[in-house]
Parts: sequence; structure tokens; C-alpha cells
Amino acid sequence: MQVHLFSTTNVKADREMELQRMLDSVSALAASALQPAVTLNILFQHCSPDRLAELKAALPAFVRAQAVEGQVSLSKARNILLAPVLAAQEIAPEALVAFPDDDGWYPAGLVERIIEHLEADPRLGFFFCRYGSQPRQWSPEQALTTRPASSADVVRNASSNTIFVRGSVATAVGLFDEQLGLGTPNHGAEDLDYALRAYLTGRGTAYADAILVGHRDKTPGIRAKYYRGGMIALGRYGRRQAGLARELARKTAVGAYLCLRRELSVGDYLSAVRAGLFAA
Repeated sequence: MQVHLFSTTNVKADREMELQRMLDSVSALAASALQPAVTLNILFQHCSPDRLAELKAALPAFVRAQAVEGQVSLSKARNILLAPVLAAQEIAPEALVAFPDDDGWYPAGLVERIIEHLEADPRLGFFFCRYGSQPRQWSPEQALTTRPASSADVVRNASSNTIFVRGSVATAVGLFDEQLGLGTPNHGAEDLDYALRAYLTGRGTAYADAILVGHRDKTPGIRAKYYRGGMIALGRYGRRQAGLARELARKTAVGAYLCLRRELSVGDYLSAVRAGLFAA
């Protein structure tokens, strides 16, 4: 099976160790018994052409590297990589597509098990789980329960690190929304927007309620920062399904709670609610 991965890193951010950990986990996948055809597309930001040439010389053969000399938003970075691949129709319908962060990693056996799930169920188009700093290893000997995902599961647990979609779904969803994500005025939720579009394609969606992908733990203190983006993403799709409408109402209530805790200003809250209600 083809496996297409898309990631980005900032050369100035001093995250070489984290990036190497991610590369090692992808190397283990490429060398696994399934022998998938892995391509890791990665964008190096704040990276000169000379520096890119140095980096390429040390990267594994499965890495396809590009660079920008400045910095772009997270959604723009992913689209720089994703757009030409989609345009060239390089992603086969039965391929696996994922978006690991440079400081995330895949425990041994995880992606192989996901591939097996996709191959066993042709109706399955989208798989996701949870992430954390102590991920569980999912080996063939360890049974793990998955369930058809609800809209609440997607909204509360799908993230860029934990999204795995079939190639046909990736083609249908297309690019990330460049109005959302880190580096934009709306901050986060480019991954939520992508996950909701994948969920609404009509293909089966499976959720594993377990920490399977490695990444630093969530930081509750920054939830106000990402509130506006989340409201916009939910506002777009809340009218399309009753479950998403409930999640939009819940998100609105959570914002009010953040105001009471003084984590979010009233002005920012009202602005985010308006942005969500009129999101297109």
C-alpha cells in the first residue's frame, strides 16, 4: 500500500531531536513486514537553498523535502506539499494519507494495524484516535476496540497527528483551509475543518478511544487561543448534521465558561461566535 505523509518543521525552532524521532518512526514503518511504499513530504521553513541541500543529503530516501526561506501558516505549509501531489494524481484511491507533526511519532506497529483495518473494510475511509506523551503500542497480539465515530468523537478527538484517511477521501477533501491554523488570525482548527470534511464524505469513520499516537500532551491553558478557529469550523458544518449542531451549541457554551474563568475576553468570545454563525 502507498503511504503519503505530510509534515513541516521550522529550522530555527531547534527541534532536531523531535524531528529525528518522527523520522525514525517512519523509517520503522517503511522497513516493516508490510513493506508499504512510504513517502514523507516535508516542508522546511526558514530554510535557505544551501541549508536544504545539506538536509537532503542526510535524510532517508523516502523523504521528499521542500523549503521556504520565510515562515508560512501550518495550513499553507501543508498545502504547499499537498497541492502538487493531488494535482498530479499521485495518491491512489486505496492509499493511506496522514499528517504527522514534526514532534509527533508513530509507535511500532500502529500504522501497520491501521493499514490492515483499511484493507479489511473497503467502506472505511477515515480512522483516528487520541494522542499523548505515553502512547500505547498496538501490536497484532493486542486487541483494540474501535467503533463507528460519532460527530462528538470527531470534534473532540481528531487532530492533525491522529488523522488517517484513505486516498479516495484525501482526494475528495482536497486542501486545508488557509484561513485556519497556526500562523493565521484564527489560529487553530485547520485539522478539525479537514477532519469534519473527511467525516462528512459518507465513507465509514472508525475511532479508537485510546492514546496511540505519540505527541506532547494537550495543554488546557491554551484552549482559549484556539477557540475562534474551532467556532468557525463548527459553524460551517453545524447545519449539516444534528450531532454537529449539538457540538456547535456545546462549543458556544464552553466559550461562555472560558469567559467566566477569564481565560477568554468577552469581546473575543462574541467575535468568535459571530464568526462561527456566519462561517461559509
